[in-house]
Amino acid sequence: YKEVISYLNGEINFEECVELIKKRTRNYAKRQITFLNSFKNVINIAAGEGADKQIIKYLKENGYAN
Repeated sequence: YKEVISYLNGEINFEECVELIKKRTRNYAKRQITFLNSFKNVINIAAGEGADKQIIKYLKENGYAN
């Protein structure tokens, strides 16, 4: 929002707006990854086909489900 408002107010051009959005999105994603990596007992499961089977398998192997 911040970048688009700056563009609409004429403070930056469209290309700068797009580049700032991309840069700040990458930085935000990095901060999220850093935060999530601080948890020791987290497992990563890729979203998509088969994710539900991976979750069920993990829960069964770790005694959380029958």
